Amino acid sequence: MLNFTGSPEQCLAALDHLRNSLRSINLTVNTSKCTFTYFHSETQALDMSVVTQLEEQSIPIFTESFELIGAVIGKDNEATKSALDNSRAKWRLEQDALFTRLEYLTSQTQKLVLQRLGASAINYRLRAMPPSVTENLARITDDRVLVQAAGAIGIPNLLAESNVPMHNRAIQEIQAPLSKGGFGLISTQLIAPAAYLASIHNSLTRAPTFTVASLQSPRYDPGSLLAFNINDSITRIRSRESSISDSIDPTLTTPPSLLPHDPATFFHHFANLRLPNVQQALSQRTQNLQLLARLNAAKRSKGSQDQARLLSLQAKHSSRWLQVVPTTTESRLTDTQYYWASRLRLGLNVPYSVDNSDCPSCGETNALCNDSWHALSCLTHRSREVTDRHNFVVDAIERHYRMAGVRTWKEPTKQGKRDNSRPDLKAFEPVGTLLTDVSVTHPLAPSNLAKASKSTLACAESRAQIKLPNTARWQKTKMLLSSHSLVRPLEVFTN
Repeated sequence: MLNFTGSPEQCLAALDHLRNSLRSINLTVNTSKCTFTYFHSETQALDMSVVTQLEEQSIPIFTESFELIGAVIGKDNEATKSALDNSRAKWRLEQDALFTRLEYLTSQTQKLVLQRLGASAINYRLRAMPPSVTENLARITDDRVLVQAAGAIGIPNLLAESNVPMHNRAIQEIQAPLSKGGFGLISTQLIAPAAYLASIHNSLTRAPTFTVASLQSPRYDPGSLLAFNINDSITRIRSRESSISDSIDPTLTTPPSLLPHDPATFFHHFANLRLPNVQQALSQRTQNLQLLARLNAAKRSKGSQDQARLLSLQAKHSSRWLQVVPTTTESRLTDTQYYWASRLRLGLNVPYSVDNSDCPSCGETNALCNDSWHALSCLTHRSREVTDRHNFVVDAIERHYRMAGVRTWKEPTKQGKRDNSRPDLKAFEPVGTLLTDVSVTHPLAPSNLAKASKSTLACAESRAQIKLPNTARWQKTKMLLSSHSLVRPLEVFTN
């Protein structure tokens, strides 16, 4: 694609020069695919000679807006938004092509696809056009993503009843980044202002059109459309951050603002900050504030259970299961498995009968009413489902060892001199022998809530300390362990 910028006469002269240059190599210009854009008709009409030349070559003239590489460029925001809304049917078809195909995929694969929407044409449009123009596109995209996600977690009326506290909290966490305990289905409405500001910054610092001298003393017109769009984006981010900060305990330390005081200082502000990625930095600050607000709300209202859940989700790699590509049988989750895993991560209750909330296994009165996920920590299941869960983890570790070519020995015998204690797995690595003892904990179990509500991984670390006496005994068995042996307790927790 080739673009000419200048006066109408200069553009036509450039087109003639290009045509003559191509003729020497037996090529021609296909004028049916050319367009001419002129946004100054209201102040200075096009010369009739220019109009005649364009009509003779069948080149259409756009005076309000035009589309360039998927983005709409207009003479002002109203013209751009109008053109984008008029082409809604076109990009709706683009989305339909995606969301229709998602129906044929498993819930696990659907979420992997939706997580990557941020790198698609949608994010490109958010960067190419101001948020006041793309807000309808962003809202419709967010709604379609939420509807798709809601079906997998069993809340088909999630959007229709978004004012319900439980649903509102679920929407916030679905749209939160994986590292903040969410599902990584980032809201396009949230990132739109940051994406636009980042595109302006990148254009000034990376496009060869702008010289170092122009960056040092940029020409800034407070009344220009660019200034309006920059100010609007800054205002949107600041307003959102302010509303979130109002729900955060003022005694907590919050990350400092990255926004300039006004549009006039925008260019120098981000040049001085030297941020490697402006969009990521602005979005992350908002997301960090949202996490603090959710933790603060959990501490105030629902109490330690929701607080313990949110803290456990901050552990490194706790969201890795949401990023696994299901290429093998072992890495695939059925829709039912994904349904229950998603509800546990979001803190949604397991459906149960109010008339019969006693545990059918251990008989504890109102067990399901007090903790709908009681089955994960029910003592009656310890010799069955809980043991199976533990063995599944050991099997997974052993399987990956063998895939790497490491010889293993599951539950090796005679590792202790005076008792029958033994680790779950013995791996003969090239650098030495590794004994692994696996333990699975549930942070939301009633017996763990007090610890889990204090810090991330508190329960897992506490369980590891309990395992240490066993590992110490095995390490003293010098007849079975070489000087290069290592004993490690491995703690896994549900999230």
